[in-house]
Amino acid sequence: MKPMPWYHYPWTWYFIGVLGFSVISGTALILIAAWQADEVVVTDYYRQGLAINQDLASQQWAKTLQMQAQLYQQGNQLVVQLNQPAQQVELRLLSNRGSDFDRHYPLQRQHPDWHQTPLQGIDNPEQVMLRLQGISQGRLWVMEQKLRWPAQNLVLNAVTD
Repeated sequence: MKPMPWYHYPWTWYFIGVLGFSVISGTALILIAAWQADEVVVTDYYRQGLAINQDLASQQWAKTLQMQAQLYQQGNQLVVQLNQPAQQVELRLLSNRGSDFDRHYPLQRQHPDWHQTPLQGIDNPEQVMLRLQGISQGRLWVMEQKLRWPAQNLVLNAVTD
């Protein structure tokens, strides 16, 4: 009895088909990856790294000064009372929905240790990063806290944040 040629066995074609499909699929993926390469996520990563270091230094300065802030609403005004005098105090509500929903409130000084601003644009409660920053002794300080805004009678403490 004469053996059948290799091309008459179905398993031979099955294995050749699987190998052929793998080679064609791999080649197609390589070509797609080469022709449609992703852009670099951040082109100025060095400057952003420096900004992060500066931000960390500002938070450390707030801890060194032992900054504390009490935030409360008085009518349509937000009042921020600090434990020591500061200049150029600003409140930022950074939304987790994107920068289009961020809100910035420059605070007007009413007294050396308390500032206020009219509240506007706060329609629905949402999870935000509250960022309070100002200048004391010629250096920028920053306090941050994640919370659900609007909040009632909030106390920020740089030492424990």
